[in-house]
Amino acid sequence: MAVLLQVKPEEIDETILLENELPKEAEEEKQGILDVHVCLADGVDAFLSRAE
Repeated sequence: MAVLLQVKPEEIDETILLENELPKEAEEEKQGILDVHVCLADGVDAFLSRAE
C-alpha cells in the first residue's frame, strides 16, 4: 500500500480489506474486486479499488 500511495510504510496506521459480494457469474469466471481502506498517520483516509 505504501508504494501505491507513495508514502513511507510507517506513515500507514491501518489497512482494512473491505468485503465485496460478487455475482455468481463473476465467481465462475474467477473475477474479483479488491477494495482497501487505508488510514494514514496524518489523519488522511485513502480508498483503493481494483477490479479484475
